[in-house]
Amino acid sequence: MRFRSLSLVVILALLLSSAGCGGGAGGPALGTVTGKVMLDGQPVQKATIIFTPESGPPSYGGTNAQGEYTMMFTADKAGAAVGKHTVTLEAGSQAVDDNGKPLPDQQITKIPKKYTTKAGGLTAEVKAGANTFDFKLEAK
Repeated sequence: MRFRSLSLVVILALLLSSAGCGGGAGGPALGTVTGKVMLDGQPVQKATIIFTPESGPPSYGGTNAQGEYTMMFTADKAGAAVGKHTVTLEAGSQAVDDNGKPLPDQQITKIPKKYTTKAGGLTAEVKAGANTFDFKLEAK
């Protein structure tokens, strides 16, 4: 089920980028967005982070082994629309070797359900220019 959700996110991002949403002069104003996601003091690895504005298309990013992310508005345009966003997270899928065993450098962080919905309380207000949003999550 999680793989299906992540696939849907990737497909949606590709459709938005191929449709040119925000790619022209008439697109929304964007701010660059980077940051770090931690859960109980540990980096959240291999997760998808989604910034959904009050109106318009969302931006997506993925966390690395240190929990760091960079938001993308389209496949080739970094950033997120200027304005208020709800922020949600989704765990990635575990990379495996040819025998189906998890790769050691591909740890997946289990994300508490409350952070996977818009009701989770994570928000960000993106401004023009560079923005940094660090999220310190708790399992409880």
